[in-house]
Amino acid sequence: MQAIQLNPRITVLLFAALLCKSILRAQVGIGTSKPDTSTILEIRSSTKGVLIPRLTEFQRSRITETADGLLVQDLHTGKTVTNRDNYGQWGVVDPVINTNVNFTAFFTATAVHVLNYTAGPTHQWTTFPITGPLQGFCSTDKVIVFVTQTNVHAIYEDNSGFVQISSQALTSGTIADMGITTDAFGTAVLLKGNTAYRFRLSGATWSTTTLPSTAANLRVLGKRIIFTAGTSAFYTDGNDLLSVPISGSKATIYANADVAIIHTTTNLYSFVPLTIDGMQVLTNTLANPVTNVYDNGQKNHIVVQANDKLRVLKYDLLVGSQWTSINITGPVDKVVAADKF
Repeated sequence: MQAIQLNPRITVLLFAALLCKSILRAQVGIGTSKPDTSTILEIRSSTKGVLIPRLTEFQRSRITETADGLLVQDLHTGKTVTNRDNYGQWGVVDPVINTNVNFTAFFTATAVHVLNYTAGPTHQWTTFPITGPLQGFCSTDKVIVFVTQTNVHAIYEDNSGFVQISSQALTSGTIADMGITTDAFGTAVLLKGNTAYRFRLSGATWSTTTLPSTAANLRVLGKRIIFTAGTSAFYTDGNDLLSVPISGSKATIYANADVAIIHTTTNLYSFVPLTIDGMQVLTNTLANPVTNVYDNGQKNHIVVQANDKLRVLKYDLLVGSQWTSINITGPVDKVVAADKF
């Protein structure tokens, strides 16, 4: 029999194709050569974790054809959420899930059908016509705010328990983000181009504010919403949208349920909502840029690291806040917090 000689390049290509086919059928292990038999992918590490995408509720609502089991971190709530049933219904991975929902909205390209659970002995259906498909939404127990191609709308329950809709026309520009507070008064903010659109459940009114530039960094801070635009930080306070100047470049916002921190390359700003008299804003000048923000254990303390200095913010909704600091040598390797020991 005559021997067949293969071109070396063809041999390499055939070997590579067989290897790729084997890899595609096999399990994948990162940090391990023997992944668990029940997994298609196993990642092992004793020093690092896996970072999943971090989105606001509005950004998450704009994901198309959402896969069942899709996992993201919600920037507004700080909770990990997963999609259920392929229909954009998100559930909190944490064991506590909010079930206090007054009504549910079902969207089509031409209408929104609202099922009200609290209206009398039987459920109430209400249909509102809309123009164009759903572009994104935010929601609380009492308000659903959503965007179509030309308008932003708020669905809410009036004092008689009936579902109403309030709409506001939108100008041109790119949508940056939207957020809604979790309090009973339901303040929502949509940032589009250089305009902030605000809806207030108390009075069911819309208002618009022209901003100095395109806005960014929207975060929900308890009963208020905070964001930056150019050289100013804006925050809602009841029916008002107030602002304070900020300086330095690369403004970044950190926020939890009680306090927001904006840090630039040169300054550190803390925003603490007070029980009375609105918001307290404190400014610290930075010798070095912020490297880390720690929010561990104590809910009324935030620690900010700027190179060789740790700044501690202690805040109280009744009396305000104060900063203290300490110099350190070298980087922070580990942070451990405890109640008593």
